[in-house]
Amino acid sequence: MRSKQNIRNDVSKQLNMLPAHVYKQRSTELADLFMQQDDWKQAKTIALTVSRFPEVETAPLIAGALAENKKVALPRINMKERTMAFFYITSTDELVENKYGLFEPKPKESCLARPDELELIVVPGVAFTKTGKRLGLGGGFYDRFLPSCSGLTVALCFREQLFSDLPTEPHDVLVDKIISDDRIDAS
Repeated sequence: MRSKQNIRNDVSKQLNMLPAHVYKQRSTELADLFMQQDDWKQAKTIALTVSRFPEVETAPLIAGALAENKKVALPRINMKERTMAFFYITSTDELVENKYGLFEPKPKESCLARPDELELIVVPGVAFTKTGKRLGLGGGFYDRFLPSCSGLTVALCFREQLFSDLPTEPHDVLVDKIISDDRIDAS
């Protein structure tokens, strides 16, 4: 099996070949598909991230959740401890870019979201399998955070990010549902 880094490089290379407008259009279509699902409609509290390439763009999801008056929680990371916590936002104006180029809730303007409050958690990643295996960027933040959550985990991905199998380790947490360009798979 190929190494995690080789897979990350291959996915990044494939998605980099997409014109920006195609990447954005496909992200919007995935967001629209997801927002039509019962999981989305029923959730009152949704954990999201501000995406970074090559992840599916989450701006439409954040805007959609806020427009539907859902509680939106976004993470702040602690790089030294390799942990993260989610904080509620009511507007994207409440975000600030950290020194790693990630957009996070401003510390003084956001309230901590307890892991058990998160009904729907959109988990980012670089590569996925239909059975819920996930390859992230390598920091392990979600693998450490998700065991404290009871909400449904969902990942959105482009078909270029779907693999028949991925290298995993015992601490890797599976995602409950994968939504790709043309299909929905529950593990």
